[in-house]
Amino acid sequence: MKKIKTFARTFVKSLTSPNYYQDVLKAKSSFSFKYLILLLLIINLVLGVRFAVNAFKLLPKIDPFLKEAKVAITDLYPEKLIVTIKKQKITTNMKEPYFIGFPEKVGSFGPYKYLLTIDTKGKVDDYTKDASLFLLTSESLVVPDDNETYKVVPLSEKLAKIPEGTKFARAEWDEMIKLIDPYLVKVPGFARVILIVLAILLPFVMTVSSLVWKLVYLLVWALPLWILTKILKKKLSYGETYRLSMHGLTLPLLIGFALSLLGLYLPFIYTIVFVFWMVIVLVKIKA
Repeated sequence: MKKIKTFARTFVKSLTSPNYYQDVLKAKSSFSFKYLILLLLIINLVLGVRFAVNAFKLLPKIDPFLKEAKVAITDLYPEKLIVTIKKQKITTNMKEPYFIGFPEKVGSFGPYKYLLTIDTKGKVDDYTKDASLFLLTSESLVVPDDNETYKVVPLSEKLAKIPEGTKFARAEWDEMIKLIDPYLVKVPGFARVILIVLAILLPFVMTVSSLVWKLVYLLVWALPLWILTKILKKKLSYGETYRLSMHGLTLPLLIGFALSLLGLYLPFIYTIVFVFWMVIVLVKIKA
């Protein structure tokens, strides 16, 4: 209880009283370090709870989503399309080029109107002509590449291993989809376990990462603040300025926390508030 009261008092004073920073100089360095850790932990615990609440609201939607996704994936393969392997090449029973669109709920994907174009007599260079995400020729699959061009995946070796005359139709596609059913049933439970683990570990992981970032941040900003103490003729060392800055993070951390809860972003507001507050502290402090 005493430690809680000490933290609460330190928090309020660091937030509201520049004169309190005189007392910080009298305390051990570990006091400021522990205060910053606890402050970051409390903030990240609240953010972690917020994440958990929002995440668990999505859990009931996972099962309906998986069912819809399964139906959409099943319907991707056209009822009448039959793909046959002849002489280690792909052929179809449809008039080509044959276009397979995206699921209705997706509509389109970026500039692409179709998910797949099958053109067994086409060439790789035809890839961009039909605005299709993928292009399947008699021997190759063309896929988009990171550099806004395309990449060719040769299928010759794989087709050579498939028996001559092998056919792939909607029935075979449906059988493939059935293979994933046992795994789909386990997804909601697996997602629940993952969310519980994340809800427990995330605040601590975020605290460690944010602590490291704040300590590095202060290494940079404590230097100009220390130079300011020399201009103001305050006999403070760089280490003492650094310690005071740990408490000076209270207000900007609180503002940043509030903005994150509101979903707002104000560039440079964190640093502006921190520097402004520390200037006030350093002007009033007696060293």
